[in-house]
Amino acid sequence: MKNAAEFFGENDKRTQNWQIQLNNAEAALNGIEREVEQNNAALKKTAEEFDDAEKQADEFGDEVKDAGDDAVTAAVNYTDSMVTLKRTFSGVKNQISAELQPGSQSPCLRWFPRLCRRSCPLRKL
Repeated sequence: MKNAAEFFGENDKRTQNWQIQLNNAEAALNGIEREVEQNNAALKKTAEEFDDAEKQADEFGDEVKDAGDDAVTAAVNYTDSMVTLKRTFSGVKNQISAELQPGSQSPCLRWFPRLCRRSCPLRKL
């Protein structure tokens, strides 16, 4: 620009056109630099959001794993309880069956003598 001003003069149409083109180019460059800065800021924010999403996904995965482990533990405990209950009821069934044999004392008379009435069908065994 300096050379054109010295060669043609500052008021020459060619020098002024070059100055206008230079100003326009600098304005366009400033606009592009602003857009690059905005894009960089948006990319940084997106990267941070992906990092947060990854952390949340990891935490969710840990919670799902813990829930699965708890479900397995509950199933094992339930199965153990059912086995114990089955054994208990099997023993009670065997005991009641033995007590309901002809000639044995009525279970209700034996277990609840004050409550057993004479009309109780088990009393007649």
